[in-house]
Amino acid sequence: MINKKSKNIIFIYIILILIIITSLLIFRDTIFQDKNKDDLKVYNLKKLCKVWGYVKYTHPAFLLGEKDWDEELLNLIPIIEESKNEKEVNNILYDWFIGLGEIDYGNYQGKFIEWEIAKEEDKIVQVDTNWIKGKSYLGDSLSEVLLEIREIPELDRSKAPVLFEKGLSTFFENEKIYKDMDYSDSRYRLLSLFRFWNAIEYYYPYLDILDDDWNLILEEYIEIMLSGIDKHSYNRTLASLSTKLHDGHTFFSGTQLEDAFEFYEIEFGKYIAPVYLTKAEGKYVVERIDNEYKDTCPLLAGDIPIEINGKKIEDVIEDLKKYISIPNNEKILNPMGSMILISHEKIMNITVLRDNDKIEYELKGMPFNLYNYNNIEEDYKILESNIGLINPSKLKFDEVDMIMKDFKNTDGIIIDLRQYPKSSFGFLQEYLFDKRIPYASFSIPSRAVPGVFINTERFAEFSTELIYENPIVILMDETTQSAGETSVLSLREASNVTVMGENSIGANGDVSFIQLPCGNAISFSAIGVYTAEGKQTQRIGLSPEIHIEKTIEGVREGRDEYIEEAIKYILENK
Repeated sequence: MINKKSKNIIFIYIILILIIITSLLIFRDTIFQDKNKDDLKVYNLKKLCKVWGYVKYTHPAFLLGEKDWDEELLNLIPIIEESKNEKEVNNILYDWFIGLGEIDYGNYQGKFIEWEIAKEEDKIVQVDTNWIKGKSYLGDSLSEVLLEIREIPELDRSKAPVLFEKGLSTFFENEKIYKDMDYSDSRYRLLSLFRFWNAIEYYYPYLDILDDDWNLILEEYIEIMLSGIDKHSYNRTLASLSTKLHDGHTFFSGTQLEDAFEFYEIEFGKYIAPVYLTKAEGKYVVERIDNEYKDTCPLLAGDIPIEINGKKIEDVIEDLKKYISIPNNEKILNPMGSMILISHEKIMNITVLRDNDKIEYELKGMPFNLYNYNNIEEDYKILESNIGLINPSKLKFDEVDMIMKDFKNTDGIIIDLRQYPKSSFGFLQEYLFDKRIPYASFSIPSRAVPGVFINTERFAEFSTELIYENPIVILMDETTQSAGETSVLSLREASNVTVMGENSIGANGDVSFIQLPCGNAISFSAIGVYTAEGKQTQRIGLSPEIHIEKTIEGVREGRDEYIEEAIKYILENK
């Protein structure tokens, strides 16, 4: 039998167990309530971002500069954050929208000519605004008033959130900077996120080829923005967000030249090895030493860096990819080649492979801002093999006629577009084409309907008198970007042109910059560029007709194997 004392002990144990279980259940419910509260907060803020962004780019109160779109958002954020349920949020947003005034563009009623003449099949919808029709999402009242917004007429945009240069590129010069913003103020952190997210949502031509859903990215980065309290976490978040575009034109920077790379210098260092890398046989290889450091740098052309300050190069690249936008994992050298050998310390240790030997060197780095890959001096010359060579990075518009006269009796021409062209290559087209030929299709942002782009064909200039008939080789590789890629597109359709090398980077279209609170900016491709057949070029690049790949031996010997192959091809086909 159990005595009275034992019964009391058992009773006490049971009571303790019940107390513990009850406490755990209360703790669990509290956690769930907090989590649900946080989830609701993010959900509501996401809705605020989408509604505010749509209204910002369409409502006359903002387009005509009658109200401050930032101020409206900053006032709404704390109210939305404290909202207890979805219905309350919808009512707040409805009242806010009504408070902006009627959808009246005044005397501006004319329609944009490019919108009127465009065929329906040429109007490409990038943004999905079906959420506006979702009455279960917005409620009947809010959905109905948002649906009242129609096409925007041609109006004075001098005070609008977005401007257009000659009807093409987008400009966001009316955005406020807030240089003295408080980094711990979540309102301004969210303003920065919402401003950038909506600029991309409505004015990015490549929204359809992102790896991740842009809406899910918004949810993720609302949480990240809310968790930070200082300048570096703010910059980290924006730099990380910029990589989601996978755009070779995209870069996170300061608005002033002197602090453009401030974040990257803090994160990764301000010194780099005084060498310039290239890619050969799938490896990053030292191509040459900076002229100022030739006598002191122990590295040699052909060396393969494998570690810097004890860290593997592969790990350095993975860290850089967190904050530098790349089109894909094969396109590393162009966007971040200057930073692969970066260090916080001026004296750095670099381990290289040289003739299969692993060697570690201590060397003196140079300031990051002195990086200058292009060391070309001549704009053009005639090689010993009677082949003309054009260096587009030095070529001026008014030199073309003179150059083509000098090249008149050459056996062929090499145009080296592994460098960024100083001028447009449209003026060279008349020496290649004797009739009107389409070479590309551009998609430009619609001024009438945000989120829609209008496809337009581009045609080469032509002449019946100036035609150069001998072989022309265009050299291209990963460093061929933007205007360089457009140049390839505009010339390669000629019957005597052959493109040789490797795929271009795939970053084309005019560049826009969106300024963010505290003076930062993020750039991105503002116009879509496609082949004449309408095929994608962004992120994948243009493909050469004849593939060339550098060899480590060739790099070590200082040979330009691209030029060698181009000369060989021309001599065999002249």
